[in-house]
Amino acid sequence: RYLAEADRLKPNNQIIRMLIDVARARKKGVAEIEKVRQAAEASPSNPAAKKYLAQLYQFTGKTAEAEKLLLE
Repeated sequence: RYLAEADRLKPNNQIIRMLIDVARARKKGVAEIEKVRQAAEASPSNPAAKKYLAQLYQFTGKTAEAEKLLLE
């Protein structure tokens, strides 16, 4: 909401656009967290899948779950 207002006030500002893109990517990732969790469980030897799932957990405030994944 605040980023949309900032974008309206300062259209085409690179920093605001970057923050909006990051927020959208995080929102999309969080919406797919169950699919990512299943993919990470299906290929436990894939460290990238675990790392991405841990990042999504961090975005949602589940730091204990993120830490557990990163320490495995």
